[in-house]
Amino acid sequence: MASSAFPSAASEASEDPPPAHPTPLETQDFFKRMHRPSAGAIQLEPLGMQHLDALSDMAYAQDLWAYHTVRVDSHDALVRYVDDGMAERRAMRAYPFAVLDREKQQYAGCCRLETFDWKDMNLDCGHAWLGKGHRGGGLSTAMALALLGFAFETLGMERVATRCDARNAHALKRLEKLGIHLEGRLRSHCCNWDGYRRDSILYSVLRHEWPALKDRWTRELGLHTQPG
Repeated sequence: MASSAFPSAASEASEDPPPAHPTPLETQDFFKRMHRPSAGAIQLEPLGMQHLDALSDMAYAQDLWAYHTVRVDSHDALVRYVDDGMAERRAMRAYPFAVLDREKQQYAGCCRLETFDWKDMNLDCGHAWLGKGHRGGGLSTAMALALLGFAFETLGMERVATRCDARNAHALKRLEKLGIHLEGRLRSHCCNWDGYRRDSILYSVLRHEWPALKDRWTRELGLHTQPG
């Protein structure tokens, strides 16, 4: 299992009282550290410019960005996408990851932890995508297991949320299959890259829900050890 990002963070989800809020110095240290959560075939790595070439072959697929707030359709756009993630990390607003498919030994996509609320211990998962050759086979479940395991067990979060375009039937079906709780619809929530002002569907997982969800995903993936 990944080492704790904060001295007070819980090592695993339980009914114990949540950890104390991190201090500003602990928060700053968290964003500086190189976190590598993993689960099943998925290894997450801090996103950087070293991942450009590995991601370029799959990132330019037009259908990948149909419902996103950004579009990556060229090398320059991919550079901006990665640079934006790195800038958000330096500003302590997000922590972007490259997704490594350990079975194929290929980079498969990206994801991000963002909208950190250290007072109420909430965060969002966003910017999640997998290239066409890496969809299916449980990789989405493994990515969710790695992200939420890190959020709840290492960071001690109380709530983790995610959103997607209300028109994105494939993403909605995937989230429902994962068993994540549907909270509702955010009307006229934000603009996609093409200027379309969309509704977003909001899903979340609470701390007390995590152990059962983790057990379900672990069994579905045929894992017998906790994610690292």
